[in-house]
Amino acid sequence: MPDLLAGVPTTYLDLDGYLADYERAAAALDGTIWKAERAQVFQEPENPSWEAFRAGDWATAIALAEQGSTELTAYFDDLHASGFGLCRVRIVERPLTAYLQWALHVVRLRAQAGERVRVVLAEDLGSLEAEVGRIPELLIMGRRVGYVVDYGENGIARGARRFDDPAVIDRCTALLADLHARGEDLEPFFQREVATLPPPVSPTT
Repeated sequence: MPDLLAGVPTTYLDLDGYLADYERAAAALDGTIWKAERAQVFQEPENPSWEAFRAGDWATAIALAEQGSTELTAYFDDLHASGFGLCRVRIVERPLTAYLQWALHVVRLRAQAGERVRVVLAEDLGSLEAEVGRIPELLIMGRRVGYVVDYGENGIARGARRFDDPAVIDRCTALLADLHARGEDLEPFFQREVATLPPPVSPTT
């Protein structure tokens, strides 16, 4: 199977090491942050909103997610003031998983705060993924460092593969920028595909 990072030297960091390295990269940010999310189910056991969603309490899950909106707006205001931004590509398979229904509500709050979120349908990636492999869970921090986040088999973040080859970072950035440009803005997608859905029946999917 093709692999976007085949042959690229990477360093594996456990979760603590990854988070510490990410903080250093964020403090020295020198360009736009690019993020791709491909998996349709993650687990976020330290997120109170996700815990409420998981317990089947949809109203509380949404209310808890909304509590951080002021802090999010301040974060994106600071990021934009520095001349940078955060661009997310959310790849979506239909029908939506229950997790993704919740996650798109959360990501919409981030978009309202200033994140640049666009949706790409997995069904439109056939030829691209045949060429480069399944799009990984990529995070590119400006021009200096990138990560492929490792969520293991259970969807819980447990570390990341770090790389810093400028040519590889440029290649990954170009790929994500192209996907972002081809994608649909989150808001119309959300209104059409998510807003009218009833609360998920099975929070385990």
